[in-house]
Amino acid sequence: MNKLEKEYLRLAKAALDEAVYEALLQEKVTSDCAKKFGDWLFGEFRKKKEKDTDIENNYFEYLVSFIEGSFMKDGKTKLLTVLKDLKKCMESYPDILQPNTNNLWRGSSLDTKTINSLRNKYKKQPFSIINKMKFGISLFYLIDENWVYSPKSVVQSWSTKSESAVSFSLTNRWYHEAALYNTKFNKNELLFNSKFLNLMAKASLGNEENEIIRIGKKVNGCKLWVHELLWYEIIGEVDKK
Repeated sequence: MNKLEKEYLRLAKAALDEAVYEALLQEKVTSDCAKKFGDWLFGEFRKKKEKDTDIENNYFEYLVSFIEGSFMKDGKTKLLTVLKDLKKCMESYPDILQPNTNNLWRGSSLDTKTINSLRNKYKKQPFSIINKMKFGISLFYLIDENWVYSPKSVVQSWSTKSESAVSFSLTNRWYHEAALYNTKFNKNELLFNSKFLNLMAKASLGNEENEIIRIGKKVNGCKLWVHELLWYEIIGEVDKK
């Protein structure tokens, strides 16, 4: 056997050992998940013939509080722990925990500091509307395709549908502050199939919000859409509307 053949065999064995290790590791993760959550994650809610474990019930309560926007006393810190623990079990419960898309929308608003910054940028070098979308009587303009979005929380709710994001952006906000963010994420940042969270939202709130949970900080390369009234604020022609 020559050197090349020996090296080939060595690499093949190393690859096999790594594959075996990964398989054993995944088997252990699956076993740990089954001990915590059983065969069916949140089985009682899904009307499966399996009683939820105590930790499962606890985690479900935190998810409900997140969906309702009513965090418990230790809310955000504990929620992050819960979500990170659930992420370890994505392979065990793919129909519940794996995202069904990574192209997501978020409805929010721009604060005064950001609006002023955009105003100054426009004065120095006017920029144009790239695209537009209409939702009912509301018109949104795409003004930046490489926006950096810095969320206030490391855990965010993003939507699979632009309509849901628009509805959220206009809820309890002035139209001249309303904004939308749209981007494609790496799926390892995301958790939950929106269809499952829709079932939870329907049970808790009476409506579907098409949510997927994202865990992470700054988002680079977002598309920024602003309400038409906000656009006129930015370009200094608010009296035209």
